[in-house]
Amino acid sequence: MPQQVIIVHGWNDTSKSFTPLGQSLQAHGYQVMDIWLADYETQDDDVACVDVAKRLETVLSGLKASGQVTVPFDMVVHSTGGLVARQWLVMYDRGRNHPPNQNPEPRWLKRLDMLAPANFGSVLANLGKSGVGRLTLGLGNWFQTGATMLTELELSSPFQWGLITQDVLAPSGFEDERPPAYDDNGCWPFVIIGGRGYQAPNPRCIINEPGEDGTVRCAAANLNAYGATIDFSNNEAQPTFTEWSQRSQIGPYPFRIVPDEDHSSIKSATGAQTLNLILQALQCGSTAEYQVIQSQWKDETNALTYAADGTLLANPQHQFFMLNTYVVDDQGNPVADHFIEFFGSKDASDLANDGAMATFHSKVIVDVHQNKKNLALRCFHLNRTEMMTTFYGELGPNAANKVVSLSISAAPPGANTKYFTTTADGAAGSVRLHLFDPNDVPQRFLQRNCTHFLKIVIPRYPLENVLTLHH
Repeated sequence: MPQQVIIVHGWNDTSKSFTPLGQSLQAHGYQVMDIWLADYETQDDDVACVDVAKRLETVLSGLKASGQVTVPFDMVVHSTGGLVARQWLVMYDRGRNHPPNQNPEPRWLKRLDMLAPANFGSVLANLGKSGVGRLTLGLGNWFQTGATMLTELELSSPFQWGLITQDVLAPSGFEDERPPAYDDNGCWPFVIIGGRGYQAPNPRCIINEPGEDGTVRCAAANLNAYGATIDFSNNEAQPTFTEWSQRSQIGPYPFRIVPDEDHSSIKSATGAQTLNLILQALQCGSTAEYQVIQSQWKDETNALTYAADGTLLANPQHQFFMLNTYVVDDQGNPVADHFIEFFGSKDASDLANDGAMATFHSKVIVDVHQNKKNLALRCFHLNRTEMMTTFYGELGPNAANKVVSLSISAAPPGANTKYFTTTADGAAGSVRLHLFDPNDVPQRFLQRNCTHFLKIVIPRYPLENVLTLHH
């Protein structure tokens, strides 16, 4: 007997767009009464994801009390609906069977089937908040387009940094005794996303970006994420690199790219492949089966880029990754005026690979976005396929030479203070991020089709004139 399914739409959408999917689920054994369609406000400027999550808990509690909704149930979410579901999950559902809950009960959500979720933002969020967005999308709503929610959807937003540390990653020194959001006794998440942008005559095809489905980047959809803290404050020449731990033991989470779907078409599930993937997720019956699906989807996604022998296909689906950076000083203050650069050597002073550096910045880096709410936050979108082939190819055949390093420079905050010990403007430190050599560590922090969170701590020093002692 199929479980009940709750379908949650994305920003600037309604439940009506899920009519085709609902009909497909009914054709595969789900009854009309098994399917609940959520409608929520996305275009009023005062509504945040946390507001929708709170309302979702209230509505579900009422339906459960009346016997209309039975638990556990499943969810199918699209785009921003993924953030709503994750926010509700960490606020309410993960703590139901764990202290300090005075009335423990089984978890409500079992399978979370995410279609093109904007887990780590969308490149279109700023457009929605712009004057163009308000004149078009907000014309019938007092020029409101959902500014608060779009701010949360902006790339590398503070909201995303906060949410990822509650359900996926545990930064070093972060104390949290609550149970994992995703585990054997709770929720199993799945992510499915299209592998192409919008096609003509859809007018949105003119803003397509490589590595996305027309709205959400593949790396931004994938719930598998990695984090680390680079701390220059104790030793500028040898900063500490501390990887964050994963909160769940059931990961990695299944992730699948469907090459002939875009952000809009995937939610209709009219393609046989997409529908089969959705049903495969909804019919998953055990953690062991969940892990089999993860491995299968990983192999199928990699097969879009590489042949069975590991060689690049003649016409590959390029793989990308995102790097979200947050720069603070050793007192935790955001450092907005900084510059991050990548280079292909183990020493920032080695300029012998200028050609490779040029290749990295012209072919590997696709986009750099500075968050508008907190200027110390950046999002780098990088082409991993170009990094592994063209960039590493220019570094020569020696595996030990294939390195991606990061350097950071920061202008002095004023006449009385500076960053790093050097007195030069733009003082910098560097650290290795990705090493092709499997015998070196850390090995490969930058993973394909994933988002990475990198907190960078730099030292701040007062100059001598800030304080002097006299007899």
